[in-house]
Amino acid sequence: MTTALLLAHLCGPGYAGLAYAAASAAQRWRVPVAVLVAMAYVESTCRPSAVGPRGGVGLLQVVPGTRAAHGHTAEELKNSRLNLALGARHLRYWMDRCGDLEAALGVYAGHHTCRAGRESGYSRRVLQLANADMDP
Repeated sequence: MTTALLLAHLCGPGYAGLAYAAASAAQRWRVPVAVLVAMAYVESTCRPSAVGPRGGVGLLQVVPGTRAAHGHTAEELKNSRLNLALGARHLRYWMDRCGDLEAALGVYAGHHTCRAGRESGYSRRVLQLANADMDP
């Protein structure tokens, strides 16, 4: 499934325009684009202005510590292109540290170790959505 179709499938037809931003971030940081799209659905139901209970902002719910480390404000992270890029960069960081995508997703979601990340329901949910043509 193309990025635009996956976005439309998970988020609705109005979100297909995010395909270029998702594909660009995925290519730049060497992460699977379908995973970024699935993360956007799981993290924020594809809402660029979403603010989570732990202070995460935007499509990929970039948390305060991550955005501050890269010099961005919460308001700036409501920009979908920037949010996807920073979220992809952060996921790549954990992929390199943990050695695999499943563990990295779990750490991204707040688990404190790569081992705990591998056992994360979040990881399974994101990978399931990214790898299958199914309803969310």
